[in-house]
Amino acid sequence: MPWVGDRGDIPATSEKGFHVVVDQNPSTLDPTPLRTAAISRRVNALFRAMATDLLLREQFVTDPAQILSEYVDGQQISPQRSSALNQLIYAVAVDTDVLRWLRSYVLTNQETPVSRDRFMVEFGRAVTENRSLPVVLALLRFSLEKEDIAAVDESLVYILNNCGMFHEEQLSGTEMSTGTQFGTETSGTHMSTG
Repeated sequence: MPWVGDRGDIPATSEKGFHVVVDQNPSTLDPTPLRTAAISRRVNALFRAMATDLLLREQFVTDPAQILSEYVDGQQISPQRSSALNQLIYAVAVDTDVLRWLRSYVLTNQETPVSRDRFMVEFGRAVTENRSLPVVLALLRFSLEKEDIAAVDESLVYILNNCGMFHEEQLSGTEMSTGTQFGTETSGTHMSTG
């Protein structure tokens, strides 16, 4: 599995926050600081670009998995894989209880590396305890896809940890804007209809 940081254009710095252990072969490895920095830099660049580019923002809202893959890994994923991953993203996004659990989990594990396997077990437990049928169905569909999209997976974890969507006031679902004021919203915590 190629590392995004292997391209040689990534600074040798690491972002503080949630760390995901990436499965490579049968062993589990902590991501390199270069990979973490690469994901951080590319996700931040994507959100900066979306602040002023209405078309890119619209593309992200309609196909976040594909846009993340293109920005972070520099390649497209199949429409089937993108659709399955988008279903999972949307299912989680609409479930307030699952979002609250994710917020708590991210805050609790900010300083502790978490393996993908451990996260999936704990996430699965939270989904079943909260009886989130849409997330269960999305996970089942997602698990049937055969392509590897580790960069997108890690990008989503980075977004969950750093975009501000887990601020307590955001979970009320009452904060919305039209999305027509370019560059005025930088926290990433507001929903846009534009």
